[in-house]
Amino acid sequence: MHATGIDPLDRRLGGGVPVGSLTALVAPVGSSAELLLEAAAEPSDALVVSLNRPAPAVADRYPDEATVVERDPATLAAAPEETFAALPEGGTLVVTPTLGLEELAPADFRQVLDAAATAVEDADGAGYLHCPEPATDAAGRTRALARVDGVWLLDVRMATLTIENRLYVTRVRGGAALDEPLKLKLTDGVVVDTSRDIA
Repeated sequence: MHATGIDPLDRRLGGGVPVGSLTALVAPVGSSAELLLEAAAEPSDALVVSLNRPAPAVADRYPDEATVVERDPATLAAAPEETFAALPEGGTLVVTPTLGLEELAPADFRQVLDAAATAVEDADGAGYLHCPEPATDAAGRTRALARVDGVWLLDVRMATLTIENRLYVTRVRGGAALDEPLKLKLTDGVVVDTSRDIA
């Protein structure tokens, strides 16, 4: 198993996500979902592919050992294997966000997804696709979710004085999905609320 960087989640998943797996993190635009991706990059060397922000700005949030590259979706689609070749052995691949990729021609998007899956499998690592909601291309999002091995859904609920984040793990190929969500505090890091008041 490949650690997610969130110890209570790893325990619930039996050690993490399966080695060689690709997981989609589906989360509302404007949420703190990036903190989950940053946590996933902590336990191992990481390759972070930023599709909408300059690499230096993204690198500030990740461990010093992480390699952060900036690509536009068309450039990544033209030669995804070249970009993903930088994934270290046993490392974590993060592609964020997928919105522009999902708008590519289906064959181009499929090529990126297949190259990402091959890269994490060859490196005995794990990969994460950050899929913000709402999707700008529903068909592209459907293709992404059909291709990945795991799906995490971040639900953000806002009340007058509180923000509640709940993480649902709805698919884990080669492992077990969770039967109830994890309640998270997402401020400057990820903290799992273990008070069990999920209702």
